[in-house]
Amino acid sequence: MITLYRDICCVEFIGNENIIVKSYADDAKESSHKFAFDRIFSPKDPQSEIYDYIGKPIVESRYIMLILLGVLEGFNGTIFAYGQTGSGKTYTMSGELDNPDLEGLIPRIIRNIFDYIGTTPSEIEFTVKISMLEIYMEKIKDLIDPSRVNLNVREDKTKGIYIENLSEFYISTEDEVLAYLKLGNEARSISSTNMNDTSSRSHSIVIITIHQNNVADLLAKTGKLYLVDLAGSEKISKTG
Repeated sequence: MITLYRDICCVEFIGNENIIVKSYADDAKESSHKFAFDRIFSPKDPQSEIYDYIGKPIVESRYIMLILLGVLEGFNGTIFAYGQTGSGKTYTMSGELDNPDLEGLIPRIIRNIFDYIGTTPSEIEFTVKISMLEIYMEKIKDLIDPSRVNLNVREDKTKGIYIENLSEFYISTEDEVLAYLKLGNEARSISSTNMNDTSSRSHSIVIITIHQNNVADLLAKTGKLYLVDLAGSEKISKTG
């Protein structure tokens, strides 16, 4: 989020990797600080550009240090948004689900997955599942089935680390996923703070599990994608 003070933008963008943050506080002289990042997006950059840089390489395959990565290649991946309340985390992750131009990473990732499945050979069978949960006040709740509350984290030699009794739903179309996302977002814990009228007070996690089985060579692989929208990281003294 870009903070405005007297109609002046406090952030100056220097290319794609550096920004200068200016202070216009009433009780202090104007000052500025320069910060460097791996990649910076300005308010003018479309959601599609953010997805192409961040989301698409996690879903599809690419070579990093000679290792083939990608959820669709049977590897796990995680994308999470971190920052203070009102900084645009939920907008970046979800955006406006019914607006193709303003939708965020999650709906674009879902479309990418089903587009990929539609182009694979017929001998490869896919199953795709979705789960959605929140962590609020140190308790885990199922967002798609809100009756499942206070869930426990378990560890198993076969499953690895998992959440006991978390519901999983098989999905076959993009529209089914969007329906589950809307249902989960409605069940998420929000409240008004001094910094945001509709602040997400919980960590929200969407889990997409993709299993593929090649009936020709009997090879199978499973990849999980964790899409995390964290709660605001600000100090309690600021939010009240």
